[in-house]
Amino acid sequence: MKVRSFDDLYIDLFRDLYSAETQLAEALPEIIDCSSNPDLKKAFEKSLKTTLKDKERLEMIAKEIDVDPLGQTCPVMGGLLSEIKEYFKDIEDDNVMDAALIVGLQKARHYEIASYGTVATFAHILDYGNIGNVFHEIKDEKQEDDAELTNLAKGMINQKALLHY
Repeated sequence: MKVRSFDDLYIDLFRDLYSAETQLAEALPEIIDCSSNPDLKKAFEKSLKTTLKDKERLEMIAKEIDVDPLGQTCPVMGGLLSEIKEYFKDIEDDNVMDAALIVGLQKARHYEIASYGTVATFAHILDYGNIGNVFHEIKDEKQEDDAELTNLAKGMINQKALLHY
């Protein structure tokens, strides 16, 4: 898509986010399967549900603003997910794998947090009604997910991984 205006930039970022959510939704089942810690599996399952919900929210927004959400592939999310897939091949210890999966998903969440904050601001500037608030809500949920992963990592997972050093 050629970006010729601020609105075009907003749509470009919106499509990028839709692609990111789609890619993450496709990758999370394998991430869940590769995790061994039951609490981490639950957190990843919650992340999958949130990701699917957010994808649906983006589809509703796309209809509201009359934009096709398809047509773009988010290279950043693709790269982050490729990195996680390398862990699948390279890490043999379950505890180290759990720590690595947290790192990978947190990187993805941080990208989403930054992106949702940006599109929320753009939506407000472009006067898209309540859409900016929806993006802020999604960003806040991503931050909560990130905090939960941090607590799991600090609480036990990193320590277990350290034992296998």
